[in-house]
Amino acid sequence: MLEIKEQKVDKAQFEEAAYILKALANEIRLSVITLLSNEKEKSVSELLEAIDCEQSLLSYHLTDMRAKVPSETVG
Repeated sequence: MLEIKEQKVDKAQFEEAAYILKALANEIRLSVITLLSNEKEKSVSELLEAIDCEQSLLSYHLTDMRAKVPSETVG
């Protein structure tokens, strides 16, 4: 029989995960993550072509993602 032991939840881990998920909860950001998961590097021009959005909007999202999401999370 499988024994289930009582476990404590690390609230800080869940808070960090929620913060990262909120940072990625946008179609442009998810598109960037998807494109970069296939190839680790792409130029902004390549991302713009693939995502088809304004350069200023993509730049905003890239800057915000860089600030909020640890690189080891997406890399």
